[in-house]
Amino acid sequence: MFDRVLYELMFAERALKILCFGLIFCTLTLWLGSTLTAKIELQGFLQPFTFVIQDKILHRYDKAAWLMFLSSIIWALKVYIKDRKRMM
Repeated sequence: MFDRVLYELMFAERALKILCFGLIFCTLTLWLGSTLTAKIELQGFLQPFTFVIQDKILHRYDKAAWLMFLSSIIWALKVYIKDRKRMM
């Protein structure tokens, strides 16, 4: 079953490109979020809240990355189905 899906996906170039870009942008979003939140430092009496704020912001980057990846999967499925109907 899984072999057949991979075999058909190999010939669906547009869907494969969409999946690759979705994976790349998901990875870049997670990397960017961790890089930017690591540089947050609060001073004074707000210093104990630094880790809490970093965690909240990183959680939002995580949500955005997964949303981007899931939407690229859905888009790739739509493109794949459309291409398959056109070929048959």
